[in-house]
Amino acid sequence: MPRSQPFAALCRILAVSLVAVALPLVASAQNPNLPSVRRLPDGTLEIVKPPPQEAPAPRPRARPKTETITPNEGTRDEPGPANEGVMIGGRSFRTVETALAAAKAGDVVVLPPMIYRRGIVVSRGGITLKGSGGTHFVGGAAQGKAAIVVAANDVTLDSIACADIYVPDKNGACVRGEGVNLTLRNVEFRDSETGILHVNRAGTVRIIDSVFTGLGRDAYAHSIYTSGDRLHISGTRVAGARVGHEVKSRAAETVIEDSVITSDLAEDSRAVDVPDGGLLIMRRNVVHKGPRSQNFDMISVGKESRRHATTRIMLEDNVFIFDRPSSLMFNLAPWVPAPELRGNLIVGGDGARWPGNRAFGDRTSAGLRPFPELPEAGRRP
Repeated sequence: MPRSQPFAALCRILAVSLVAVALPLVASAQNPNLPSVRRLPDGTLEIVKPPPQEAPAPRPRARPKTETITPNEGTRDEPGPANEGVMIGGRSFRTVETALAAAKAGDVVVLPPMIYRRGIVVSRGGITLKGSGGTHFVGGAAQGKAAIVVAANDVTLDSIACADIYVPDKNGACVRGEGVNLTLRNVEFRDSETGILHVNRAGTVRIIDSVFTGLGRDAYAHSIYTSGDRLHISGTRVAGARVGHEVKSRAAETVIEDSVITSDLAEDSRAVDVPDGGLLIMRRNVVHKGPRSQNFDMISVGKESRRHATTRIMLEDNVFIFDRPSSLMFNLAPWVPAPELRGNLIVGGDGARWPGNRAFGDRTSAGLRPFPELPEAGRRP
C-alpha cells in the first residue's frame, strides 16, 4: 500500500472524531439541556453536563415554611454546653428549664433573642416569661401538646413569637393553658394548628396587643380556643384561620375590644363562635368575613350547649364587613335572646335587618376601599 494511503485513512479518522465532538457542541447551542464537550489542558476531553432544569413550583404544603416567619434567627437552640443566658433579675441560667425551676412568684424570666426548637413546661405560678425582641419557639412541642405548656396559675407570657407547631392529635398549640388565669401580651403566633388552647374551665384568659395568623386545622383547631370564666381580647389582630374559627370561646363571659378579626383570604369558619352561650360583648372592633370563608355566618352563639346560666349579646361601635356573598351576622340557637346592636357600621350581609346601625350594601357605598383593605380598629364607625 502506498505511503499516502495510511495518511489518508488517518485523516478520515480524525475528521470523524472532530465531527463527533462538534455535534454535541452544535446541539448544545440549539438546546441548552444537551451536554457539551470541552478539551482540558492535558488534551483529554470532558463532557460538560447542563445545569438542572428549574423544578416546577411545589404545591402548598400543610406545614408552612418557618424560615419565612422568623426574621431574626439570632442564636439557634442546639444541643451543647453553651449558656443560653436566661435571666432572672441579675442571675443567669444556662437553660430556660433551669431558670423556670428556680423561679418564684413575682419573678420575670427573661429569654434571650434566640430560636427554641423544643417545647417547655411552665409549672411555677405567678411568674412572667418575657422574650427579648427575637425570642421564637419553632417546631417543638412539650408533652406532645404545645410549644409552651402553662401548667401553673397566674402566668404571663410577654413578647414571644411561635410558629410551626403540629402534633399527632392535630391540635398542637403555641400555648396550652392548663392553669387558672393566663395573660398573653405582645405575642405573635403563626402557622400552627392552634394559637392558644386553654382547657381549664376556671379563671380569666387575657390577650393584649397580640397577633394570631395562619392558624387552625380541620375545624377542630382554631386561632384562639379558650374555656375558663372569662376571655378578654384587646388591641389584637386575629387573621386567616385555616378551616377553624378565628375566636372560639366556651367562657361564661367573652369580651373583645379594639381588635381586628378577619378571614383575609383564608377558608376559615366563623369570626367568633360562642358555642355554650354566655355573655358576648364586642366594642370598637373591625370584624371581616372574607370571600373564601366557608361559613355563611359571622357570629354563632349557643349551637353546642346551654351550659351558662346567662346569655346575652351586645355589639357596640364595631365595623362589620362581609365580602362573602349571602352571609349573615348571626347563627343563633333557638333559645338565645335577641342580640343588641348599637352604633355599628355593617357593610354587606344582612345589615339592613338591624336597626340602630348604619348599613350599606357594599364597600363602595360605605366609602371603604376595596378588599382586602380594612379600616383601623378602636374608633367609632
